[in-house]
Amino acid sequence: MFLWKPPCWHGAAVAHPQSPQTPKMRLLARLLCIVTQAAWTVNANVEKTIFLAPSPVTLDDARPGLDDVHVRVLSPSHTILSTHIPVRFPTHALPRGLESWYLLRGLAQGQRYEVRICWPATQPTDFWLDTHKVTDVFDTPDLIASLDQYSKQRQAHQLDSRQSIQQAGSTAPESVLFLRLHAAASYYSTNRTLMDYPPPVDVDLILDPFLLNVFPQSLGPVAIYITVVAVAAWFLSGYIYRWLLQHATMSAAADAPPPPPPPPPPPPPPPGPAPNGNPFDDIPAELLLIIFGYVGTNNLMNLALAIYPTLERHNLSPKLTPATLAHILRLTGRPINLSLYPAPVACMPAELWLYVAHYLEPADILSLMFSLGIVFGKALTTQTRDRLKVWSRRSRKKG
Repeated sequence: MFLWKPPCWHGAAVAHPQSPQTPKMRLLARLLCIVTQAAWTVNANVEKTIFLAPSPVTLDDARPGLDDVHVRVLSPSHTILSTHIPVRFPTHALPRGLESWYLLRGLAQGQRYEVRICWPATQPTDFWLDTHKVTDVFDTPDLIASLDQYSKQRQAHQLDSRQSIQQAGSTAPESVLFLRLHAAASYYSTNRTLMDYPPPVDVDLILDPFLLNVFPQSLGPVAIYITVVAVAAWFLSGYIYRWLLQHATMSAAADAPPPPPPPPPPPPPPPGPAPNGNPFDDIPAELLLIIFGYVGTNNLMNLALAIYPTLERHNLSPKLTPATLAHILRLTGRPINLSLYPAPVACMPAELWLYVAHYLEPADILSLMFSLGIVFGKALTTQTRDRLKVWSRRSRKKG
């Protein structure tokens, strides 16, 4: 299976797959696997241990001396060690298989470190990693016996000792730890020889210091990459949201029916004579009708004749023809004689005519007044007669 690893830079080395607990973590893990698959995916497994570097010790004070221990070394300057680990199937005497010893030196006191062992998945093996102080190893019979046995085995097999301790004689205090590694074969085969003599396992041992004692230094590039992607996604998501919103708005506008046409403008008022400085010319027709209601019967005819052009402009009065003018003048120049009217007209009181006029249009009301003016009003004054003559001439010119 393909697994993503925090950088095991040489050989078949990867990290344990961590099972995401939420959909968001699962999505992020898959994204990282896709992005880094070409460079950082191999067929492998991993085991690790995390520890704090102890206080420095003087190597000469440790007995027996470290110069007599032929083990390979991991240090901040040599963080990766590729080697072959002998393995054996678990037995009652060796429940964790064979032991191997290594030295961790050059550590910074109080700093957190991680030691990982990475091996191919094609060689199923169980590993256990333990770290021990130098003084604890030399003071514990079981540990010093195991270390001595491993050292003799290395010398007997003439393993490469060029990476053994080269500065054992240094008197400067140094933070040092021993790493004990158990390896047990974890497979089954029908090949009897393979079961009796399991082959050594190719491994990478990696010493990884922690940054600020928080996370391994090898994960620094990954953390920077995730931070850059998150910041870029934050700003890019706003741009994408605005673009999608604009696109959705345009699509909705394209599918919507066209708006109704605007209403037509109101018709212009009917043309009429130009204002002559009369204050009644600026009064609307509705207000004129209200004024007529409060004038009274005796003054109603005089007011209608005084503002006749205004009434005509509002279409509230009939046209003043010469015949109508002559009729008005003839009636007003004689005393009131109701015998000139038909009997029904002469017998009707003025109040009844006003009640009838209540159901007529404004123009018909004035026509009724002109016809029965002798019944409703007083005689016209000289000024009113002159004004009627002038309006009659104007109406004749317009006609």
